[in-house]
Amino acid sequence: MRLSEFTALVQARSAFDPKTIQQWRKDLRRMTKIYRSINTKPWDYGVYDDSTYDQKRKEKDRAKELAKFGEAAKLFRTFRDNFEKWWRYQLLPQLKRDDQPWVHMQVVEKAHRATVELMGLFPDDYDFKQKKRLPAPWTLERERERNIKRYQVAWNEAFKAIEEYIQDMGEVGDRPALEQMDIEGFNVLLRGWNLLNPSDAKKAIGIIRDGLKLYKENAKKRLPFLLKYNIPFHAAWECREDQAATYDEFKGRIKLCMYWPTAGRPDIKRMAHVIAHEMGHHLWKKVLSGSARKFWEAAIDADWGPMDLQRLLKIWPDDVKFSSSLADKLQKTDPTLSLQIEVANSHWGGKGTHFDTKEDLQELINQGKTVLTMKNPITDYAAKNSEEAFCEAVGSLVGYGPRTLHPLTRQWLQTVLPGMRVGSVRISKMIREAAPIT
Repeated sequence: MRLSEFTALVQARSAFDPKTIQQWRKDLRRMTKIYRSINTKPWDYGVYDDSTYDQKRKEKDRAKELAKFGEAAKLFRTFRDNFEKWWRYQLLPQLKRDDQPWVHMQVVEKAHRATVELMGLFPDDYDFKQKKRLPAPWTLERERERNIKRYQVAWNEAFKAIEEYIQDMGEVGDRPALEQMDIEGFNVLLRGWNLLNPSDAKKAIGIIRDGLKLYKENAKKRLPFLLKYNIPFHAAWECREDQAATYDEFKGRIKLCMYWPTAGRPDIKRMAHVIAHEMGHHLWKKVLSGSARKFWEAAIDADWGPMDLQRLLKIWPDDVKFSSSLADKLQKTDPTLSLQIEVANSHWGGKGTHFDTKEDLQELINQGKTVLTMKNPITDYAAKNSEEAFCEAVGSLVGYGPRTLHPLTRQWLQTVLPGMRVGSVRISKMIREAAPIT
């Protein structure tokens, strides 16, 4: 059975079309038949004799069922992931928990439980010869019917909750609307704006306009190369609250998550930074050559090195308890060290040992341990991997200006993005004139 035969997996209808639920139900029934059809007899030693013919037949049957087992596992995983994206980001508006009506909370609870029940359906076992876990279809026989009964109950409850939610939504005006707009010369798809009150909707569109305007102005001065790639934007309120934006490599668009810029006082420079960061992903995946990416990866890897822990301990005031507070205190007097502390302790993927307090640092020194950080730090998020480091460098350059990047980092950008300019001055000229970091 091919994934493309399951229409709900490939593309769901409108979230509020009653036929959508029917399609999810139909696909789940078909998947259950596939799950039941996985044959475990090739692992039953009483089925085959010791003849060469039967042994070859056994191996052939096992390979066939293993392939079916793997395809079914992929099918269930894809179904589960797509269903979660559908109910979480298309069906439900993103509301704070205190603002969620009862039917909304029921969908969240029941749908989450249903997706969880599809986990663990395809067991594996440790293979001592290959020293890794491998699929174990022969163990299905014991738990298969019990698994099916359990997840069918959970999914029936989820479908019922969703149908009640759709019925209670009532008028079309309560549904997330889509509207295409041209904002500052960019193609922007707005989704869910009608669920906001008019003043918030106006504020949100104003923030998008100001952010795109600043991005365009700064990119023209600092990285005009970026403006060659005018990819579409999708401004949505169906995002996680901690998410700023995402780049969709396959759809070739940037999704702007509108909760953070509309909460409190908008930071337009950060908006420009976020847009440029996501454009950096487009450059990395679609534009940069393989050799350019390898150069950048090598430069970032080589930039990691040990911190001078003794010096850090010496300048750490006794009245500052946490490393995050120390980093804040050093922002104006020693911005590089401040950022190095953040990178070293980054939860995004810093390397080596972390420290939270002065006592932690003293203990690391006593144990002779090393703490790694970047000698030319970009941001703490750049510690995640080389691609994010590139995107953060592009975002910082466009959003906040060249002074937020170390000269060496600007030189790396100049290498992978030839012709990069800052106003009328080329980056390469700025690098030659820049004073070295001490």
